[in-house]
Amino acid sequence: MVAQAQERLRGDQNGGLVGLSGYVGALCQGLGDLLRDVRPIAVRVNCVPISVPSSVAVHVGLIVNELVTNSLKYAYPTERGGVIRVDIVSDGTNLMVTVVDDGIGCPKDVDPGLGSKLVRLLAKQLGGRVEREDANPGCRVRVTLDERHLLA
Repeated sequence: MVAQAQERLRGDQNGGLVGLSGYVGALCQGLGDLLRDVRPIAVRVNCVPISVPSSVAVHVGLIVNELVTNSLKYAYPTERGGVIRVDIVSDGTNLMVTVVDDGIGCPKDVDPGLGSKLVRLLAKQLGGRVEREDANPGCRVRVTLDERHLLA
């Protein structure tokens, strides 16, 4: 699965553009497959059809990978299962990447780890910001990226 996701980074004949929906979908399928035999956790993706340069796809892929991995690691203690949703939408100005789980929620007093710092750095490089909030149940992290930085 990871190899299939990487293959999508080669882009197409239109100047190295990558279909973000297919790339993120393959990436999340691979992440879900890693734990499917261990715990019943589904990873579902809804992504607008948008093509971005391969360098942007890598950034978005790393952001999604870190956020989904955090949910897999922390939202479902013991043998508990659940659903992690990845939504990528555009309002014409911003691309919003939202990862929400139905797990145990967002601790308020947690120090950001290396993965969270990486997400913030990647978002900043794309003119974006990161917001984290309780999803009742679960945790929601929204990364808002300025589309002017994505298509340049």
